[in-house]
Amino acid sequence: MTEQSSQRTRPALDRGQVARAALQLLDEVGLDDLTMRRLADRMGVTAASLYWHVRDKNELLAMLGEEISAEIPLPRQDLPWREALTQAAREYRRAMLAHRDGARVLVATPPIGAQRMRGAEAFLAMLRNAGFSMQDVADIGYVCNSFIVGYVLDETLSTPEPQPDAKASEPTGAALLGNLSSGQLLVRQGGMNLTVRSDASITDLYRLDSEGRPPEIQAREGTITFKQRHGRRESSTLTLNGAIPWEIEIQGGAHRVNVELPQGKLASLAISGGVSDCRLQLPAPVGPVPIRIDGGVSKLRFERPAGAALRVLLVRGSSKLTLDTMHFGAVGGDMKWESPGFADALGNYDLQVRGGNSELIITTSSDGSGRDERQEGVAPGANAQQVFGPRPEEHPTLAALAEHLASPDTDRRFEVGLQIFLDGLERRLARSREVG
Repeated sequence: MTEQSSQRTRPALDRGQVARAALQLLDEVGLDDLTMRRLADRMGVTAASLYWHVRDKNELLAMLGEEISAEIPLPRQDLPWREALTQAAREYRRAMLAHRDGARVLVATPPIGAQRMRGAEAFLAMLRNAGFSMQDVADIGYVCNSFIVGYVLDETLSTPEPQPDAKASEPTGAALLGNLSSGQLLVRQGGMNLTVRSDASITDLYRLDSEGRPPEIQAREGTITFKQRHGRRESSTLTLNGAIPWEIEIQGGAHRVNVELPQGKLASLAISGGVSDCRLQLPAPVGPVPIRIDGGVSKLRFERPAGAALRVLLVRGSSKLTLDTMHFGAVGGDMKWESPGFADALGNYDLQVRGGNSELIITTSSDGSGRDERQEGVAPGANAQQVFGPRPEEHPTLAALAEHLASPDTDRRFEVGLQIFLDGLERRLARSREVG
């Protein structure tokens, strides 16, 4: 076939077709997998043909930004400025959410296309007509755009893409135990819907079962680094080799995390960022075992084997505290306690909780079931009456808010941020009118 006949059979293209096809492909595969070659295959042309109309991927992204911006209605100039801005912000967010990685496209491209410039000019004119100064108009436009795009960016990046019919994955072991005599588990960016167990019969360093999108996990020289994707459908069970002792550290808080090691070996446990709805079921201690929790606690059950020595330091008071056979409504200030014979025990737990506590149960379990026999009582040195201190609900912590943070109402959160922003603008406009 001659070059002339090849040109006659080549499908006719225009930039509008390319932009629309690219937007459809973006919705299907996402920004990371959007390539010029894949787009050419979608359109039934060669990559060389596509480059006649689009110089490179950067220009393609700019075209996508224009396509998304074309779906945003211009701000109403006939409405009060606050109502017009509210509608414009909602439409801006809606257009970005309507397309996969829409916010990422707008962040990655300069606002210089005709559609985006037309929208920006109408938005700035609405602010100017409201009475804001030219300097304020420029600053408000920048801050408002940063809030809306940044909010949607955070909203979409923190929510994993849904996986159809996600099932539990096959157990995987990514590292052999080898000659290791100890192990370390490091959970980064918080743990949620996570169960940590031990099994002395496995030959691998660990085994992982997960539902939804699997977490990121690496093992190197006995250290397992675990990073979870925090979505509603994601949960993981991590089984550690029970033949070696483990140091466990959870950074960024723990929500619905169960550490079930009744037959394992624990060298230390540290949680930073607070705890909510968690259970720690620990083995008999071999030597001193420090347990550190930095941040507030809401609904934590701490179980140790019967007879295991324990020392407790609670900082900033507690509410609904159970300490072995003793129960408290509220305890103000710091509280120290240790079990009989703690000083002489070769193996013991040293528990420190630095933050307000609510519904903290510290108990023993001899059968591994979590059930224990308890009697009403009063801690040594405490009055028979409740000692009232700061109530955790009056001083919310990350732990107390964990459920709202993990599964937020993103529509409501956007409206709260928008109204706070508008309240500030209204006060600023009122002050400028008084000065003027």
